[in-house]
Amino acid sequence: MPIAWAFLGIDGSLATLHVEPEYRGQELALHVSKEAMRRGMAEGSIWRHCGEEGEAWVHANVSESNIASRRVMEKLGGDIGWTYCASVQSVLLLGIMSHRLYAIS
Repeated sequence: MPIAWAFLGIDGSLATLHVEPEYRGQELALHVSKEAMRRGMAEGSIWRHCGEEGEAWVHANVSESNIASRRVMEKLGGDIGWTYCASVQSVLLLGIMSHRLYAIS
């Protein structure tokens, strides 16, 4: 049974990062996300985005309230590219979600 996993989205973003509760606090999120991004930024990868100077990068949208994920992004060397707010509406939920976009190269 997997204890941690990460997936890159179609746009190259770190779309999913999860560590089972009993394994948290062991830096597994850091290692799993780093490996997913390393593979995603590899030469020839469909997710390889290059900046102006040819550097590869990926990104992640992280809720401002998700302290653990923000710490993982910071440990990976991510910088906040920008902050945005989105209106969320549903039958059960109405509110504003604030996210930070981290760029990691």
